[in-house]
Amino acid sequence: MEDVIKRIIDIEEKAQALMNHTLQEKEALIKEYEEKTVAMEKRIHEEAVTKIEQIRKKELSDSAAERKAVEAQCDLKMKTIEEKIRKHKEVWVTDLVNQVLNR
Repeated sequence: MEDVIKRIIDIEEKAQALMNHTLQEKEALIKEYEEKTVAMEKRIHEEAVTKIEQIRKKELSDSAAERKAVEAQCDLKMKTIEEKIRKHKEVWVTDLVNQVLNR
């Protein structure tokens, strides 16, 4: 009978050791996955920041190019207007003076 009790105790000790080992493995896996999750979140955040910066730079570049195109178009229109004024200034001044004097 004493032999049976010793065997039961021995089995219980082995079962307890196995349970402790399993719990340690579980805790190690949980810690490992938490670290992987944190690393993945950090990597995703860094990639997002990089992508946002790339998009921001592209948008700034595109808007600068668009602004330059609009400025060039405005400059061209101003030159056209100035040329028209230069060509017709004398006629317009004369017409204006004649209209004022004819009243």
